[in-house]
Amino acid sequence: MPLDLLVPGVYAWLQLPGGRGRANAGAVIDADGITVIDALATPDQYEPFAEAIEGLGLPIRRLVLTSSGVEHAGGTGRFKLPAIYGSRQASVHLDQEPNRASWDALYPDQVGLFDEVVTRPVSHVVAADVQLTDACVVVTTGGQMAENLVVAVPAGEVLAGRPRPLGRRARPARRAGPDRRARPRADRR
Repeated sequence: MPLDLLVPGVYAWLQLPGGRGRANAGAVIDADGITVIDALATPDQYEPFAEAIEGLGLPIRRLVLTSSGVEHAGGTGRFKLPAIYGSRQASVHLDQEPNRASWDALYPDQVGLFDEVVTRPVSHVVAADVQLTDACVVVTTGGQMAENLVVAVPAGEVLAGRPRPLGRRARPARRAGPDRRARPRADRR
């Protein structure tokens, strides 16, 4: 499965078929290397993704976890060198022993695949919105978990993470009248 080029320097890894326990992931090219967005769940998911990222030929500098769930963080151990950015909740979850029995119960079609999952802890907690790199802004938000991160690439109008899956382009905000605030349009695709 190849990386899909969304806009120059921004790639998506869209797991097909999608579904429960099959998050999307991606990569953003920065001046100093690659920022990976999510690490996926099991070896059959994260190995081909990591190989595709490595095939870009640049150093992987950062891994941003958009959620603390195993479907986003299970492959952190596959990425040995980058700094790992995540929420406080992701940090707490990755500091605990893996609960493989729970993962098997939540994702019955992946039973046994979690046996090889070895995670790495979060090295950098993101507690507030931050311009992580020249290309990436990390925004804190609620969503699937109490604490989630969204990676925005403003130059390419791309958002990744909860509440918006990787690969959808942001729509411009609606203009509001003088007595109303501007609200973003919902992406109903």
